[in-house]
Amino acid sequence: MTNATPMQPKKRNPLVWILAGCAVFVVIGGAVVSGSLWWGYHKAKSYVSEAGGNQTDSGNPKAVAELWSDVPRMDGMTPSQQVDMPVALKTIAR
Repeated sequence: MTNATPMQPKKRNPLVWILAGCAVFVVIGGAVVSGSLWWGYHKAKSYVSEAGGNQTDSGNPKAVAELWSDVPRMDGMTPSQQVDMPVALKTIAR
């Protein structure tokens, strides 16, 4: 009769489990952030295509050469060129 004891399973270092758990959170977080950025990009893209260019209805701002006809122009000031507002400013102005 031999005096053999059963072999105990080798325990893993807790650091391995902690790092694996952190890796899972990083992967899930990356997927959530990527999905949110993708959704936001497409939402902004559809908003820009809906807003169109320089429309003249009351809901959208339009570019004008002079804001007020009763305010005199300052000496040395030249009329500004007609430049459309960037999309971000249009969004904030709404």
